[in-house]
Amino acid sequence: MIVRKHRAIVAAFPTLFIALAASLGACSSDDTSISPRPDPDAGQRPDSNDPRPDAGKDATPPGDAGSPHVLSSDPTEGATDVYPVEIYDNGGKFAQRKRITVRFDAAMDTTVTRATLISGGADAGAPRTIEGVWAPDARSIELTVFGPVPDRDPPLEPRTAYRLDLRALRAASGRPLDASGPPLGDGVLDFKTGDVDGNLNHACFHAIFDAPTKVTATPSASGAPNADKGHKIYEVSLPPAREGFTRIPAPSPGASAPVGYTFYLDRAVPVAIQDEATAQPVPLTFNGPKPPACAGITHAVRFTIDGAHDHNVKLGPLGDPSFKFILELER
Repeated sequence: MIVRKHRAIVAAFPTLFIALAASLGACSSDDTSISPRPDPDAGQRPDSNDPRPDAGKDATPPGDAGSPHVLSSDPTEGATDVYPVEIYDNGGKFAQRKRITVRFDAAMDTTVTRATLISGGADAGAPRTIEGVWAPDARSIELTVFGPVPDRDPPLEPRTAYRLDLRALRAASGRPLDASGPPLGDGVLDFKTGDVDGNLNHACFHAIFDAPTKVTATPSASGAPNADKGHKIYEVSLPPAREGFTRIPAPSPGASAPVGYTFYLDRAVPVAIQDEATAQPVPLTFNGPKPPACAGITHAVRFTIDGAHDHNVKLGPLGDPSFKFILELER
């Protein structure tokens, strides 16, 4: 009886059942919450039923323009006169290192912190692993080179070619360093060291570890304070006009042998020397910047004076009210 009633209902409403079946079929094929499809498809090529490009396994991740490359470095690629040593205070002890900075165009993977340093020449040593520290933005790394025995041996040898291999570094996205782009061209930073200046390194020791002797320069040469002791750091305060005088008395009374001096300065300072006896200016044999051997010395002024005469030293004009210098004597 029940079966006969069901057949009767279907027979009475055939159009309704056909429409309902069509509606259910449409929902089953279009409902993406049930069967999602990547866009574009990330499977293996070819996609037999999808004409859109396949992302593939090697596709560029969203927001990643490609492999990272070096923007700049210090020292620069191909530099030929890199100062081999930096003197610094390691917990109250004299120590040596050389820091190399490399900057990138993208955020890098900061879990990778090492590069390989290779020295050139016939006496080349084994490659060294150099540790680095990433900047907070992950776009620059500072790699520090120490000598084979830290704090005793120089980090780099003078007049030696070096290659710093950076190809182990990679972007935060995982992409390897672009080893073909400028400025490196091969993912390796090439540079050559210059000579070591022993006097500069010695002056660095005084700049870092000695307490300065304070002097106040006078507006005129009359009554200027002496600032003539070798191997000593001075802190000079200038008059309100920001220029003044100190004095170098005759280092060898009654003698005429020339005496060489070098001012190692913590900034660029105009310096002029005058012989008190003859009122003649003393030529400067060097006046300019120095290599970054340590904090506290950026420039030097060198001159030779008559050992039997007193000399006035004019300092400034300068934008700062004070500065420091280390005085070194060379006979």
